[in-house]
Amino acid sequence: MNTRRVVVTGIGGITAFGRDWQSIQTAFKAEKNAVKYMDWSGRFPELEAQLGAPIEGYSPPAHWTRKQLRSMGRVSHLCVDAAEQALTDAGLLGDESITDGRMGVACGSSVGSTKDIGDMGELLITGTSRNFNANTYVRMMPHTTAANIGIFFGLKGRIIPTSSACSSGSQGIGYAYEAIKYGMIDMMLAGGGEEFCPSEVYVFDSLYAASRRNGEPELTPRPYDSGRDGLVIGEGAGIFVLEELEHARARGAKSMPSLSAMVPTATAATLLSRKKKLCRNVWNSRCKTQALRLIKSVMSAATVRRPKKAILPKHWRLKRCLVLCR
Repeated sequence: MNTRRVVVTGIGGITAFGRDWQSIQTAFKAEKNAVKYMDWSGRFPELEAQLGAPIEGYSPPAHWTRKQLRSMGRVSHLCVDAAEQALTDAGLLGDESITDGRMGVACGSSVGSTKDIGDMGELLITGTSRNFNANTYVRMMPHTTAANIGIFFGLKGRIIPTSSACSSGSQGIGYAYEAIKYGMIDMMLAGGGEEFCPSEVYVFDSLYAASRRNGEPELTPRPYDSGRDGLVIGEGAGIFVLEELEHARARGAKSMPSLSAMVPTATAATLLSRKKKLCRNVWNSRCKTQALRLIKSVMSAATVRRPKKAILPKHWRLKRCLVLCR
């Protein structure tokens, strides 16, 4: 099969370091850390990890209309904002070529907007919800980012939602690359985003995979350090404009690095393997002594009438860690 070269012609990012690449690059060079102590102890007393990297003071661009905003939760705000930046960077914002079928989108997030998921939960539990409306599902659905980007910019090409936990953005880039490489389309918006929510911190805290360096937020996370103790949840969005090389040349686009030698796209399976490895590393570095002490106390309490299987499940967090570290 004849394949085509794929290049990046535009980038856009919304992060805790800034809302444009210049700000983000400056923060990188200054070796800044956006992690903060969140002080959730009163609201979430069982949550040991009290760290996060939220985007403070974010609001959608002022030129967006109420009609455009009503179907978007925060994660969609971030992704559509980043996509608008990427299109501007590529010289394509407002160009008719993005609305005639030549451009599509592959984008994702772990979940939709958790506020709207909460509104739906309130409706199911209590039978009523003041905030539930016709757009609640569009904001909470896992494919909200891809759908909203497509709607906002009037894209008529391929719409590929990716919702596969930590690999959502990576898969979005991979699928967009393949669609262009194999001649299915000429241009794609590709990437992903996530909004900050304590529920996501709870997930990794329960797996012993979240950093608990609460007193030193500026020193974590440290993924390449032997003293790392886990990850920190943040929020943001990153979107690329991917384009077929000859198409980009024909319109006079500035081209950035080629993706023709791109590494294989990460999948949910590979990310699960990495999460298990992370849990094993954290177990070996921090939890082993504490866990073994707890196991010993549990075993000593077991009797013939109450075998260990009846007692161990009570320590659900330890049990989960033991299962993942097998």
